[in-house]
Amino acid sequence: MFRFCLAIAVAVFGFSGAACNKSPPDTAATQKPATSGDARAQAAEVLDKLAEFFKTTTALQVRGEVSIEIRAPGQTKKGALTRSIDIERPNRVAVRTIKASVPAVELFCNGESLTTYVAAKKEYSVADAPSSLEEVSQEVLADLGGALAILPLALMTDDAAAQIQDGMSSVEYVAREQMNGKSVHHLKLTQEARDVELWISAEGPPLVHQVTMLLTKNREQNGQTLQMTMQQIERFSDWKLNAKVGDDAFAFSPPTGTKPVENVLGRRRPLIGKPAPPVAFKLLDGADVRLDEQVGKSVVMLDFWATWCGPCRAEMPLLAEIAAVYRDKGVKFYAVNLQEEPQQIRDYLASENLNVTVALDPGGEASKAFQVDGIPCLVLIDRLGVVRSVHVGYDPNIKSVLSQELDDLLAGRSPAE
Repeated sequence: MFRFCLAIAVAVFGFSGAACNKSPPDTAATQKPATSGDARAQAAEVLDKLAEFFKTTTALQVRGEVSIEIRAPGQTKKGALTRSIDIERPNRVAVRTIKASVPAVELFCNGESLTTYVAAKKEYSVADAPSSLEEVSQEVLADLGGALAILPLALMTDDAAAQIQDGMSSVEYVAREQMNGKSVHHLKLTQEARDVELWISAEGPPLVHQVTMLLTKNREQNGQTLQMTMQQIERFSDWKLNAKVGDDAFAFSPPTGTKPVENVLGRRRPLIGKPAPPVAFKLLDGADVRLDEQVGKSVVMLDFWATWCGPCRAEMPLLAEIAAVYRDKGVKFYAVNLQEEPQQIRDYLASENLNVTVALDPGGEASKAFQVDGIPCLVLIDRLGVVRSVHVGYDPNIKSVLSQELDDLLAGRSPAE
């Protein structure tokens, strides 16, 4: 049986735009297709104007109508979701389900606390409110599958264009079209196993009319290759901009029968605050490394990854940049590869022109010790050998997030402080 996604782009068929299961897929990673310079330049211009417009927007309210269709040989599942989205600077957000035939995630950030609620599980989790919409997006969107999970929230961040394009292998302008009697720009963005299309107003305020996402996965079953797809369409309407949003919109009252949990979205980070497992690695160049040898010397970044994992490939260049910046400041970075052949890893590094220190985990012992349940999985360990931060899934803002966390750790502070 299928299991429906919890929200836009959350794991379907065991994969999402944000993170991969630990086991490799049955098909090889696709290569980045070429995109014409004119089409890309036109798309970039549209997205830049979109970002600049929403950067000066103080508040928004919008209605989203989501339809989902999941197909596999002999099976089709359909579902729908209607939700209201209210956002107000500096840090208030409400994503409220009006009606749904699929499980959905609801969010309520009232400026003091951030509540995540899943009615289908009858559970919710509460955390301190981030101080800005940028931080709200960093807390929320990575777990839900990236910027497209709650597109209006991504639009209100510091660089919406970068949020939307990060991780995409091509971004192109398709055509100027008519949608519901209005002139719109039609854009197409592609990523491994995912195609995205956007329709944005060509006249007046650059409002998003529709976002369509197609996810595809192949699976082997009884010696046959089965293709599974999920198409998800969200149509936006009733845009209201810069109007004061009432406090009630951001309030959450737990319904009868629900219970609080540590993390309702299910990503486990059990090692935070505990000593890192004293694992040993063989590096790709043949050297031996023990983590406990770094205690008292360096802050350590461990990135559990694989070449077949699209989100890992999207994030690795960003991690390599951060590692280079902090290399002489007392930070050691090890890209821990899961169970792949050394030559396969070398070929990937050469093709992407990446200079990172790769540690090998051929039997999966290290990933098991760190309780890795999805990749990429980035672990930060302080100089005392204690795990202080864990990030699961691809985050297009990981460079800014890591810069702050590494600065804290090098200063002897916990990122949570």
